[in-house]
Amino acid sequence: MRLRGALAFVIVVLGAATAGAQLLPGQAQPKRLYSNGDSITRAFDANVPADNLNNSWVNGYFGFWEQLFGLPNVKAHNQRITANFGSSGRTNVIAAVNGARIDDLAAQASGAAGRGVTYATVMLGGNDVCRDSIADLPTDAQIDADFRAGMANLLAQLPSNATIQVVGIPNIKRLYDVGKNKSALGIADCEVLWAATVLGFPCGSMLSPLTTRRPMRMATISAETPELMWTTVPPAKSSAPSLNSQPSTDHTQWAIGE
Repeated sequence: MRLRGALAFVIVVLGAATAGAQLLPGQAQPKRLYSNGDSITRAFDANVPADNLNNSWVNGYFGFWEQLFGLPNVKAHNQRITANFGSSGRTNVIAAVNGARIDDLAAQASGAAGRGVTYATVMLGGNDVCRDSIADLPTDAQIDADFRAGMANLLAQLPSNATIQVVGIPNIKRLYDVGKNKSALGIADCEVLWAATVLGFPCGSMLSPLTTRRPMRMATISAETPELMWTTVPPAKSSAPSLNSQPSTDHTQWAIGE
């Protein structure tokens, strides 16, 4: 089932910040950026308490103050777009909301209406799989239905030459394990920071010693909840070089998963 035949749903290649990045035929320059997501996209608690938008993997920036205080330069998509395509006509909108789940995608996507967005990102699911217990987890069918509804609304808001990147559900357990060994500005370790801002990082479905993580880890990427989906129409062609995947024909929808 194609979500919308008029839009090419692909990954834009923004790897190296070099001038004159190559676009696919019919693909608009990704100057008008719009991110959908949760606290990861807002870089919540990434460096200091609360949002650290300068550290957002999508909307991040690195200016005078960031350089003065020695803050990280994440080389976000926002920065790489400017480096590749220039600052003229740029917009950088973050619709991501802390605590958002996949069923919030439809509402976030509505904010793209009338903005002429040419590049949108979607990264959700961490709060869907991070619940108090395994019993509280949504089913694959629920996640699939919520994702499809959200994507249908997002596609409806974008022009036909826009680009969307969808990122798979993050590995929350890995994020937690890495964070335990880091500190905020060299002052407070992440566990102390989380305890002060998110009630101790409640995520019994993955972190509790009384639950098994295997069912949760298997549910994050599957045929029902793919890591990547897209539709293509001429003249655009989809490409996902990081996954070694290339649709062989037009009007094709792909689902990458286990």
